[in-house]
Amino acid sequence: AMRAILDASMPPQPAPVIRGSRSGKPSARASDLGSPSSQPGPTAPAAPALKVGRSPRPDGARVVPRPMDVRDSWRSKGTAPEASAGGAAPLPEAPKPFRPDPIQGATGPTERVRVRRARLRMAVLYVGLLAVAVIALAFVYRMRLRDSVVIEVQSIPNGATVSLDGREFSQRTPAIIRGGLEPGKEYTLKVSLDGYRALERKFTATDGPNVQIATLEPAVTHVTIDTTPAGARVWVDEVSQGTAPVDLPDVKPGSTLLVRAQASGFRETTQQVRVDVGERDVRIEIALEPKP
Repeated sequence: AMRAILDASMPPQPAPVIRGSRSGKPSARASDLGSPSSQPGPTAPAAPALKVGRSPRPDGARVVPRPMDVRDSWRSKGTAPEASAGGAAPLPEAPKPFRPDPIQGATGPTERVRVRRARLRMAVLYVGLLAVAVIALAFVYRMRLRDSVVIEVQSIPNGATVSLDGREFSQRTPAIIRGGLEPGKEYTLKVSLDGYRALERKFTATDGPNVQIATLEPAVTHVTIDTTPAGARVWVDEVSQGTAPVDLPDVKPGSTLLVRAQASGFRETTQQVRVDVGERDVRIEIALEPKP
């Protein structure tokens, strides 16, 4: 019985075919040539119909499905590839592994790293050059602004010396000062002339010409007149100043004073006193001689 089952599961083998002659007569099979298998014999009992590829199982046995073949998936989807000339269907192509786009000019991993480093160096170089260019432009712009500031100093009277922030210039008024000056910066200007009070002021420089006019006032000298003996009467330029000591707070530098002193029992004394320029305090002593 087992052999009959196995024979039934095997597909039937085709009978050998004998080629016919060129005359066109049909070819005869081996069964027609009088072979023993062609003789009729007892008929074998029919085996139960079984599906190809499956074996009978006892009741309650577990059936393990076979893995699906690629051709089964083609059949289910209806997308089976066309058969080739030899009759076998081509196998599907394997999926290609993901590869990133190669860097232009790179032929391998090491080459790609080298190209990346070269690009990074070039980027750093470009950024550095751009920073240097910006700094250079800012410096040139600042220097042009410094050169654009011009200070013109005039004084009444002329011929006074000029200094900015303690830096004295060789020019005398009227003087033009340029170079090294910044717009928007505050400067201290000082104008001085012998015999006059020095003028000092602060100003903020602007772009373009800055005109500063200084009107100088004559300097004064404090003069003190004293006599021996004390208490003598004093005249200055024939104007009575009272008794000594006498204070003259506003004496013009460079002027000459005529001082006369008189006391009882002493001879009258007259002196000419010159007040030099630049002297701030001058003290004059007049000694009277007693009468005989």
